[in-house]
Amino acid sequence: MSGKSVLVTGASSGIGRATVEELHKTGYMVHATVRKQEDADILQDDLDGVVTHIVDLTDSAGIEQLADSIGELYGLVNNAGVALPSAVLKDDMPSLRMTMEVNFFAPVHLTSLLLPKLIESKGIVVNMSSVSGRFALPFFHPYASSKYALEAFSDSLRREVNHLGIRVVVIQPGRVKTPIWKKGTSVDLTRYEGTPYEKSVKHALPQAVNNKGLEPSEVAKLVCKVMRKKRPRPRYLIAERTLLFKLMPLLPTWLVDRMMRKQMGLERG
Repeated sequence: MSGKSVLVTGASSGIGRATVEELHKTGYMVHATVRKQEDADILQDDLDGVVTHIVDLTDSAGIEQLADSIGELYGLVNNAGVALPSAVLKDDMPSLRMTMEVNFFAPVHLTSLLLPKLIESKGIVVNMSSVSGRFALPFFHPYASSKYALEAFSDSLRREVNHLGIRVVVIQPGRVKTPIWKKGTSVDLTRYEGTPYEKSVKHALPQAVNNKGLEPSEVAKLVCKVMRKKRPRPRYLIAERTLLFKLMPLLPTWLVDRMMRKQMGLERG
């Protein structure tokens, strides 16, 4: 039983909920952010002792209030995220801005506010990235862009605070069975009718957002394992086909593009 305090964002379902359960079971004092009161009630009913915070991570004032409400802190798990498809042909700036707010600006803001407490405890920051932080799928540039940005932030932060005893770790899950993809499947595709994307987007999106893959609990167990390590690796890739994702950066870009087109059924015009 560690008794150390950890904050997990985006804890209502998926990886976040599983991580809260695993940390709680291991003996950590867990703070968890959710967006709705009903989600907070469910968490508190299921997991006695977990402290819930209702926060809109697109609201800077809410993030500041959250940081002020946290006492001593050993670990921060920046997990909250959204994944909304958006094709470049039909520019969707609201989706891009919202994705960047939740997936990138919120973790940066929250981490900066909590950093003094993490410095004091010589704690750890775990940033939940994705294999999309290694390569970008078509029709998901907002999500991939936010994860690439989170990767760069993590590298810079790690090099700033490593000498202070703080560990900064990126976790890169592959496809995970999580509700984050349900919003992707509910996007209205009629806006692409009559465009060069009409056929390709209807075929490719289901390939990208199908709810197959790892169980959230597998990622949660990795988070707990990393939390206990004195010298964790900067990055942990966890996916069904880790070798493929490790090889992709070594392959010629044209070959990766061809593989992606074939996998997603995108015919070359």
